[in-house]
Amino acid sequence: MLLTERGLRGEDTTGLWRAVTAALIPAEAADGAAAEIVLLLMPTGAEHGYEQRNHRVAEILAGEGWHTGSGVPIESGQSAGCSVRSPAGSTCSA
Repeated sequence: MLLTERGLRGEDTTGLWRAVTAALIPAEAADGAAAEIVLLLMPTGAEHGYEQRNHRVAEILAGEGWHTGSGVPIESGQSAGCSVRSPAGSTCSA
């Protein structure tokens, strides 16, 4: 993902953020939570491979209270492709 010239100039960052998040964050709660975390990690400049990023996303989801459908806290490697339950209790697929 690269910024346009307009984005690089810092014009309308609120509008830019809304457009990006609407296009990149899924409506499904668990998928959306994981996508938000990935977007927030991107500006840190940390170079992460898939496994490292997956571990970090799972770690943050667990810290936010997400857990598997069976009630077990999310562990490393579970932030993609598993059934998770939000802190509020609704079950979603991540």
